[in-house]
Amino acid sequence: MKEYVFEKSVLISNAEIDDLWLFHADTNNLPAISPPFPFVRLLEISDIPLKKGSRIKLRVNFIIFSSVWEIEIADAQRPDFVTDNQLKGIFRKFYHVHKFEKTAEGVLMTDHITYSPPFPFLPGLQNIFAKIQLNQMFSLRHKKTKEYFERKIK
Repeated sequence: MKEYVFEKSVLISNAEIDDLWLFHADTNNLPAISPPFPFVRLLEISDIPLKKGSRIKLRVNFIIFSSVWEIEIADAQRPDFVTDNQLKGIFRKFYHVHKFEKTAEGVLMTDHITYSPPFPFLPGLQNIFAKIQLNQMFSLRHKKTKEYFERKIK
């Protein structure tokens, strides 16, 4: 099974690291920072804030199909990181580390994802599509998170 890595970071000025962690540990905030496509709807969440062992169930709607995505929190260390692992979903493997680092300029928020495309054939071609989708999704999530916290603080 071929694995790929995607990573994206954003610096959020004047943000408190604990506020960012708590915002992301409450999956009810996901719709506020999710892109319009694919449309993501929260179906179930076991704990707020998230903790190790918490489970989340989402419905991801694409143009021609819909998929249920089940995630388990592998670890949660406030205020440094939250990691999640796909139990069921569109990828063969999806492991996400959501990291927060305090800097002199604010908080550096990084999403690091290790994944395997859904099908065993043509993994390179699937990876191109996956990277485009991940880049679009996390670019918008980072932009919306940055706007939310920088507007809130000013």
